[in-house]
Amino acid sequence: MSSQSESQLQFFARNMRYSDVDIIIQNETAAYDHPWTKRIVIDCLRAGYQCWVLANKQKIVAHGVMSVAISECHLLTPMRASQLSTPWIWAKVI
Repeated sequence: MSSQSESQLQFFARNMRYSDVDIIIQNETAAYDHPWTKRIVIDCLRAGYQCWVLANKQKIVAHGVMSVAISECHLLTPMRASQLSTPWIWAKVI
């Protein structure tokens, strides 16, 4: 396996940025019949929700939003990734 192929498989979780929103909307549209709108994603960022992406050096492959308050966490939108296992990434984020 070449080093480029290896780096494409190395995913990392990071906080979502405003600059990610257009890509997030593309992923939402591809994943759901009723995707979140750009306004909803921006509002989640502004509200201070835990907004995360799963990415490698080439692209964002999944995203998720959590509301955390008073020792409770509500998953508002799961990580969106058709070929990835959701539970392991949330375990990494939490």
